[in-house]
Amino acid sequence: MKKLMPVLMISCENATLLIEKHALKELSRPQSIQLKMHTAVCDACRQYQRQSILINTTILKHLSDITISTSPTEPRMGNLAKQQIQNEIEKLSASD
Repeated sequence: MKKLMPVLMISCENATLLIEKHALKELSRPQSIQLKMHTAVCDACRQYQRQSILINTTILKHLSDITISTSPTEPRMGNLAKQQIQNEIEKLSASD
């Protein structure tokens, strides 16, 4: 078991890298186990993981109205996104 612990227990730096990697793609089985073991004992990384998930889902939710045209150099926004941007501009202009 002593030989296995250094393999299973990773640093906070490696845990945060795995958290961010997991947001992009599936972790390998060993990586998943390492992350679970680390977050089971590390409150800071467990909190970071919760916050990372929240940020990622919030961004995806707010960007879901943006569509890309057939030309990758010309992105097109949906009407809802345009209206939200316009509302923010008007709020900022009113406060000046």
